[in-house]
Amino acid sequence: MNTQRLLALLLLASPAVAQDFNVDVGPNLILWPAPSASYAAGAGQAGVWNPVPPSLLPTALVDLAGAPTGVSVTTTETMSYSWPFSGLTGDDDAFTADGQALDALLQTPATWTFSGLADGSYLVYTYAWDAAGSGVLTEVRIPSMPGSEQLVGGTWLGSPHVLGVTYALHAVTVSGGTLVVEARSAVSGSGGEVIGFQLVQTSSGSPFTGYCFGDGSGTACPCGNAGGAGEGCANSSGAGATLGAIGSTSASVDDQVFQAGGLLPNRPALLFVGDNAVNGGNGTVFGDGLRCAGGNIVRLGVRVPDALGAAHWGPGLAAQGGWSAGQTKRFQVWYRDPIASPCGSAFNLTNGLEVGFTN
Repeated sequence: MNTQRLLALLLLASPAVAQDFNVDVGPNLILWPAPSASYAAGAGQAGVWNPVPPSLLPTALVDLAGAPTGVSVTTTETMSYSWPFSGLTGDDDAFTADGQALDALLQTPATWTFSGLADGSYLVYTYAWDAAGSGVLTEVRIPSMPGSEQLVGGTWLGSPHVLGVTYALHAVTVSGGTLVVEARSAVSGSGGEVIGFQLVQTSSGSPFTGYCFGDGSGTACPCGNAGGAGEGCANSSGAGATLGAIGSTSASVDDQVFQAGGLLPNRPALLFVGDNAVNGGNGTVFGDGLRCAGGNIVRLGVRVPDALGAAHWGPGLAAQGGWSAGQTKRFQVWYRDPIASPCGSAFNLTNGLEVGFTN
């Protein structure tokens, strides 16, 4: 065997290199083909879309340039879905008019498994908008990440895509080449579907630093109401709320999305930012929790958490928050807990989050 052929075989057998993927789920018939390569969807990631039917058998994926890779995907639920009456046009229609139908009665989850991925950090966009009705909700989660549940659904009139309406967004770390995403109908009898994915590989690790946890690692929570590891002080649910973020640290790109989980459903939550880490980053008692961010406080908006206690803010917060390249800011969420808060203050806070902004 000559040297060139041996080298070629070794390359074919080697693990997949870092790659990004666009996936269009559905039967992908002539009426509803995969979107064009210019369709960037919510991730802003143009490139070839892989037409993937809901199948127990693996479907091989190509990268954004259309080149073969060693990555494949399978799912556990094989029922397809088609709805050509959404009123959308062009690539929006091609992308949303077909997909995987989820079990609306038993609410059995559909599991999607990506295999052969390069290990590292990814942003995972899971598109789960149901064109048949604005009242349909789909729950999306990463099974290996407790508290990662997000609800997707609502009224959508076409691009741009909207976080929480057309897609869920998770920051994950892939190890061993495998990524698992799970989706289920969130309301019995009302439908739900998966219509696509975008996988965007990012730099290793997270550029956002959590601090000031109510888990006993710093200042004690006010009435012995410690939360779990990495959480704020416990609220009336028995667990603490968390704050994280995804996106870059670029102040000019301004793509940061702050995500809180473990809040009280349907109770107001406020994201705020300050200059300082209070008490050296250990926080001080405030209500049922710990105040972690202080100094020149700016309020970044009130959100009403969904039925799972999740809320998000951003992107596009830099002008409101007043940060720029070279600054380090601290973020935290204050939220209401009015009925049975452990210490009786009727409010609590997440952990703090520190971000060093770049150009």
